[in-house]
Amino acid sequence: NDVVTMYMNKAWVKTVDIASVAISLMDLYLKDNKRTSLSLDTITLAALIHNIGILPILTEAENHPDVFANPTFLQQAIIKLSGRLGGAISRSWGFSDDFTLLAESWSDLTILPSEVHYLDFIRAGAIYHNVFKNESTKEALLKNYTKKGLLPDVDYLYSDEFKKKSDSVKAMFI
Repeated sequence: NDVVTMYMNKAWVKTVDIASVAISLMDLYLKDNKRTSLSLDTITLAALIHNIGILPILTEAENHPDVFANPTFLQQAIIKLSGRLGGAISRSWGFSDDFTLLAESWSDLTILPSEVHYLDFIRAGAIYHNVFKNESTKEALLKNYTKKGLLPDVDYLYSDEFKKKSDSVKAMFI
């Protein structure tokens, strides 16, 4: 089905885009925070599965195109169900609570960890790629990430240096 294929391709591109930023930021963060429990391997896996909940929705749409394969339905199903489904998948795979939190809540901006968390890196990737649309929300998150030490300054994500770094990480996936 063309609609489902389009959604699947868009989801993969968005996942790779967000992962590239998250991994790049983690690499930068680890240079200054050698004693952290956070790791590059974990953010890589976390970034690749953060939106895993979309897959069962698209699978059902593929299996029942007459009922589910229309853009309006898919968009609403993804918004309303993908987080819960992602959490259920990560739990059933035996992933840690951190992975489950990511899959369930990466787009839920009411959940704001006080300490540096993998969620911050995923959300920074989402900000970079305009997944979050509200400018004041993006600004507040970027200020918070600067305060937490994820970013050297609020404009760093938009620097040529960071773009090159993120593009080189992205090249690993394409």
